[in-house]
Parts: sequence; C-alpha cells; structure tokens
Amino acid sequence: MNYVNNASSGRSGRLDAPNWPKEAVLQNKDYKFRNAGLLDIPFIFDLIQDGSQMGSFSEKHMTAKGWGRMLRMLILDVLAPQRNIKHDGYDVKLLIFTLNDEEVGFMKIDRFTDYCLYEIAFCAIAQEHRKQKIGSQMIRMFIEDLPSDAAVIAYCTKYSRAMQHILKMLKFQRDKRTSILHSELFYFKKSLNLT
Repeated sequence: MNYVNNASSGRSGRLDAPNWPKEAVLQNKDYKFRNAGLLDIPFIFDLIQDGSQMGSFSEKHMTAKGWGRMLRMLILDVLAPQRNIKHDGYDVKLLIFTLNDEEVGFMKIDRFTDYCLYEIAFCAIAQEHRKQKIGSQMIRMFIEDLPSDAAVIAYCTKYSRAMQHILKMLKFQRDKRTSILHSELFYFKKSLNLT
C-alpha cells in the first residue's frame, strides 16, 4: 500500500508504527491508501454525516455537539495519530482510499498495541462510488497486509446492510454473544482464507 505523510505534500513515506500494513503487491495498482491530511477532513466529515443520516453511523454525529466532537477527533487523528490515547493501549490511523488519485473512501483504524488486534472504527465510500465493490476492495487490501496472526473487528449497526454484506463476503463472523445497543460485532482472524 502506498502511504503519504501529508495529503498536500505529495511526499511518499512509510508508516513508523510497527505491524501496520506494509507495501502491497496489488492486482489493481489504481487503488491506493494514504494517510489522511488536514485537507481531507471535509471529505471524511461529509461521509460520516451521510452515513449518520442513513443509519450506518450513530445519530449523535448529526447534532451540533456531535459535529464538534467529530471535527476535534478528526483533527487530532490527522495531527497526532498516536496522541494521548497511547497509554490506553491503542493507536489510531486515519487512511484515505483513492482510485486513480481520486478520494473514494476512508477508514479509521484503531490498533491495540498489546494484541495483534485492529478495529475498523469508521469506514465509508463516497456515494458516487458505491455499489462498485470498492468498499470490499478497500477492506480486503487492508487485511491482506496485516500480520498473519492479526484479528480485525468491526461494529456494524443493524441499518448498515452494505457493510454487513461486505463483512460477510470477506468471511467476517458475527459474534452473537456480544451486542452493543443497535450494533453487532463482526470479527475476522487472519489465518482464515480470504477469497
């Protein structure tokens, strides 16, 4: 996967955090990941608002207080991805997914440092690029370069049918024992065959 230190700088760089995905040999070289920059925040914010209206994300992101919290979180994720949450045992990566250098989606990943565990905290594709299998390609590319013993979890609202379909297609399993209000937990162990 290709990563860029800053969205506006155009300089290529590698991630410093251990166990983050390394460069991948891609079947379609037009798809790429890069670290989100400050100029990407409006794009991400719009996708989260759109997802909240459709029920894919929490309604709390549509209130004025929710907007403020979301903007603060995104700015901190871009400026200091390993900010003061490092002591809580995880760090954050905010990634932009591009097709032919056009932003088509994003992922926010929380990596738990004491385990080889990654959580897809947010994941969205721009409306004009939906129903083209880009979401599944984005998650597949992310998983392919994780360490062989990695596990990935994602919480999904009951209204997020597209995300549920993608996760099931990629062999994520639903944990019927774990439930959070209006959300279901899906998990994937890297040792499973991803086809």
